[in-house]
Amino acid sequence: MDGWRSLALGVLVLAFATRAHAQFTLDPGVSGEPLGKQLASFADESRTLTIEQVTSAQFAPVSVDAPSFGLTRTPIWFRFTVRNPRAQVQPWILELGYPHLDRVELYVPRDDGSWDARKTGDLLPFDHRELDHRNFMFRLNEPAYGERTFYLRVQTEGSLSVPLFAWSTAQLLRHEERELPLLWMLYGVILVMALYNAFLYFAIRRVEYLYYVSYNLSLLLLEFALTGQAFQFVYPSSPWLANHMVPVLVASTFASTAMFIRSFLSLDSTLPAVSRIYQLSGWVTCGLIAYSLLGPYALALRAVLALAVVLTAVSLYAAFVLVARGQRAARFFLFAWGCLLGGVILYLGKTYGVLANTTVSEWGVQVGAALEVVLLSLALADRINEMRANMSELNAQLSHTVAELQGALDAAEQATRAKGDFLATMSHELRTPLNTIINIPQGLLLDFQRDDAALCKACESLFELSPGERFDVGTSCPHCSAVGTLQAQRITRYLGRPEQTVHHLALIERAGKHLLQMVDGVLDFSKLEARALRLKLTPIELGTLVHDALETVSELAKRASLPLTLTLAPELAAQLLVADPLRIKQVLINLIANAIKFSNGRGAVTVSVEREATSFLFAVRDQGIGIAPEHVGRIFERFEQVEQGDTRRYGGSGLGLSISRSLVEMHAGAIWVESTPNVGSTFYFRLPVAGPTPEDKEPEEPISMVLNRVPRLSKSELSKEVGS
Repeated sequence: MDGWRSLALGVLVLAFATRAHAQFTLDPGVSGEPLGKQLASFADESRTLTIEQVTSAQFAPVSVDAPSFGLTRTPIWFRFTVRNPRAQVQPWILELGYPHLDRVELYVPRDDGSWDARKTGDLLPFDHRELDHRNFMFRLNEPAYGERTFYLRVQTEGSLSVPLFAWSTAQLLRHEERELPLLWMLYGVILVMALYNAFLYFAIRRVEYLYYVSYNLSLLLLEFALTGQAFQFVYPSSPWLANHMVPVLVASTFASTAMFIRSFLSLDSTLPAVSRIYQLSGWVTCGLIAYSLLGPYALALRAVLALAVVLTAVSLYAAFVLVARGQRAARFFLFAWGCLLGGVILYLGKTYGVLANTTVSEWGVQVGAALEVVLLSLALADRINEMRANMSELNAQLSHTVAELQGALDAAEQATRAKGDFLATMSHELRTPLNTIINIPQGLLLDFQRDDAALCKACESLFELSPGERFDVGTSCPHCSAVGTLQAQRITRYLGRPEQTVHHLALIERAGKHLLQMVDGVLDFSKLEARALRLKLTPIELGTLVHDALETVSELAKRASLPLTLTLAPELAAQLLVADPLRIKQVLINLIANAIKFSNGRGAVTVSVEREATSFLFAVRDQGIGIAPEHVGRIFERFEQVEQGDTRRYGGSGLGLSISRSLVEMHAGAIWVESTPNVGSTFYFRLPVAGPTPEDKEPEEPISMVLNRVPRLSKSELSKEVGS
């Protein structure tokens, strides 16, 4: 058994030794062959070992094609063996494909056993490199049938990644011919998107486009620095800038990203708390930019990457929340950000040593950034489409609003015309009774004659004097013979016919009542407009209410030779209605008077009352001229009259129906009309039996608003004769 254990242990030792000293066989057409699995590594924790000391150190094999050690300051030594199986010297190029390493030292063995130390890194000016290339390159020549072991020492303040590749000169040139156009194409895409959105910013002046341009330019400079081309073309003589620009550009890129996201997603209004985080991150980023220029590179890079992780998490949270709320821009942003985030995760994984340094992880940020730039540009273009759609909707709303305003303007013009017609009508209506009141008394005065007379102060006898007859102080009284007691006097003698005078006085009385009614209607309307009219609710018998109204207009019906009938069941007549009796009689009088007026002396006027579940339904029917359908909807409006001609013919102020509607509605009722031209009209109004609730009868405006209005004059109920 001991023999078998010794044999197994020997096999393992042999296998380990073989793995630890794996060789790379050089081929004349080698094309970027990764050397990672041919490497062995050793960490110099003391940071002081020399090449002579390291050659006897215990190296561990590397199992990945591109070893990465994350953020570490410890120098890492690598050992690899290259064999040339051919009979001629084989030239080749060793590439270290990560341009952000501070110190890179390649130890090439000489024939005498010494070492040729070739040093480079971004702490040295760019012209110290063997080849003018963004990555570190070493020209090597392998002797015929030769086998040499190389040592590579790498140390940096940032991420330590060592992707080693072997190239033949011809294959490297072909590779550069393929890679460089793609790389510059990436820069071109970002630059074109920046210029395009700059044009959009100047065209529509939306600040998110300016932030997006700032983000694109920062991203372009960051990509230029990450690939090592900024050191190669922009500041080749400034290793200090080469070591500090990466964290500075990362910080500035995230600052512009935060401003763009805040504006693009409208975070100030949608997520104010997240918006404040972005505001705070802006100040933190400014501090990190200053620290990146002044402080240690390693700490600055760690701080910037930590900020990037925080902002990424916050951005994803905001995007998911807004997507859940249905925001369209958030969906575009989430998809674009996901592309960049995928590339950043690959790059961070390589930076922290979690992932191997492969083409995918090395170029993940560039590819993700290109996709994100294009997608966000499309999102901003979609924002224009959305703005155009919103503009169309706003235009439609504006057109609708303009139409409504035009309608309101037309209504206002119509109301103005109606007021003008109302004033003209009122002038006519007021002038007619005033002319009667003024002119008839002038005619009546002609029936009275003024003559000269003498009055005796002693016996109080009155003597009419003949025309031209005179007396003096010595004339004695013909009746009592007293001297000096006569004095001149003017007497009025009535010469007219009594029946004619009575007729004229009746005209004056009627004109006065009509004038009082007109003034009363205007005052009622003024109170209703000011919501200052208060109801005096009291229970009243239905029969009493209706009969009082009919009695008031009975004389008007007689003059028009129209039958005036009432349909009211006896059991209803005794029922009580809670209302303001004066106001309900006013409504009834208005409706009955209108029915009489517009009947043109034909048919009859019928008043009826019916009981419903919780209300009384009043109806006033006539067989007169009726109302055209186009006028039915506006006869209850203030200042509205169906036809000016009718108004002139039938008289009235045009306020009666408007006042009636207001009074009915104050009682929590409703009023309407059904009419057929040349057939007749029926006016209905419904009142609740129990009367209006307190909410119904309370004025909507404070009483202080109507203190300056003229109060309604007191008058007898009989003065409410013709409402309209």
